[in-house]
Amino acid sequence: MRLREMPLEAMRPQIDWRIEEAQRQVGGRTRLVEFWRQLRRQGYNPAMPLGPNTNLIRLFNGLAVAILLAAVFDMPYGYYTLVRLVVTLVALFTAWHAVALSRSPLWVGVMGLIAILFNPVVPVFLPRETWFFIDLTVAATLMLYAVTLPRRSN
Repeated sequence: MRLREMPLEAMRPQIDWRIEEAQRQVGGRTRLVEFWRQLRRQGYNPAMPLGPNTNLIRLFNGLAVAILLAAVFDMPYGYYTLVRLVVTLVALFTAWHAVALSRSPLWVGVMGLIAILFNPVVPVFLPRETWFFIDLTVAATLMLYAVTLPRRSN
């Protein structure tokens, strides 16, 4: 069975064997580099050896969207601290996920800006009316990222 016909879970032993074989051979470095390039073209990422879990990122983004939409209403101050914490963590995780999937660098930049804006360590203080529009815009952005993710095929 050829590499591109195998699911990612089944590729792991084959990948390890090919790496060891290429390292044993004379001039194996060139073959190893070419092998890694072939794997990367096929979607293999050593940071996510079994493939990116798009369902998990959809779940986290959906949770953040629900929290952001609830933040539009009048809530106690502690809730907004929770919003800052959750949205920052989700934005950082989504940025990491965008890098792991080799998506557009624009997504990484946008998620980085969201994480900076919502960070609970050095909070950004803006009027409530401004936060209303920011919450809706960020909710739409997170939903757009989740909707445009490719379906995982196993």
